Amino acid sequence: MTPRRAACASLPRSLFQEAKINYEEKHNKTIFVKNIISDNILPGDIYVRAKELHFATDVPRAVLLIRQTERTDMAALEAISNMFPDRQKDFVLSINETDLVLIKGADRPCGQQQGSLRYRRGH
Repeated sequence: MTPRRAACASLPRSLFQEAKINYEEKHNKTIFVKNIISDNILPGDIYVRAKELHFATDVPRAVLLIRQTERTDMAALEAISNMFPDRQKDFVLSINETDLVLIKGADRPCGQQQGSLRYRRGH
């Protein structure tokens, strides 16, 4: 195969890979949450993107910053991710070399107990 034909044959593959990456970034909830935290998304676009991703906006969430002070280890990200396996409600993000963020979705609003009258579902 000539170099020109090889280049022409690799072009569709590279275009496909680029389209795949763009699609995954657009439809990835973790990247969406990271963009909100890092202020890389316009405030007016947040609800539009949340709707596109079927992301619940009215769910109470706790946000925890986890800072590694001694030595940084990527195993910490994996360990925390394994502690919170529900990828639809909980997000573990690496912000930089030392900081991780855990966003934990709550089942009910803070301060309400499961037996309280205001929490009972269907009433």
